[in-house]
Amino acid sequence: MMSTRLITMLAVMCPIVLFLIAVIILAYWFLIGSKLPPNVQKLKERRNIPGLIKALDYLNLNRDFWNVRSAAVRALGEFSTQLESTELRSRAVEALIVTLRGETKGIHGEQISSDLSAVSVSGNKVSGAAFFAFHGRLLQVRKLAAETLGQVGVDTQDAAVRTRIVEALIQALSTTEGSLEDLRRIAAKSLSAITGQDFGMDAKQWATWWQEY
Repeated sequence: MMSTRLITMLAVMCPIVLFLIAVIILAYWFLIGSKLPPNVQKLKERRNIPGLIKALDYLNLNRDFWNVRSAAVRALGEFSTQLESTELRSRAVEALIVTLRGETKGIHGEQISSDLSAVSVSGNKVSGAAFFAFHGRLLQVRKLAAETLGQVGVDTQDAAVRTRIVEALIQALSTTEGSLEDLRRIAAKSLSAITGQDFGMDAKQWATWWQEY
């Protein structure tokens, strides 16, 4: 039988060991785990809409953040027509619309200098070349969102969702930035697929027709 002294020692040591294990786990999470990309496939399998929406904001310049965001866009696009909950469908579509607009957390445009030497992305200063590469990746995700919203608009039976998508795509056509011409082209194609109309990339014609319709 174990001596009383040994039992006392184990009783004292166990809480200390458990505490140290907890500290190690927490340290791992804050230093490494919290920076790992979200597992979109698992989120999709669990039908975790809030988790997928959060994945749209994943931003780590040292990892392929655009692949995480693209996978989340596709998953939310699928759920936008499958979910029975009107609230969840609306949340999924609104998240896709935010992505279409390019509203990304962690990017501070007011900190961008004229020579692109002081670009701040997610709190980190990056070079002009790195920023342009980042912008290109972000644009890929935005174009995918425009395409996905078009497919949702065609497939959905929810008139409110379809209306919201059409209005968001018309708004996307209003941008005058030359670098977004491909985005506008995809938005116009999505609008045509949803409505059966074809006004090209003319935002005014689309808006006029939509108001009359």
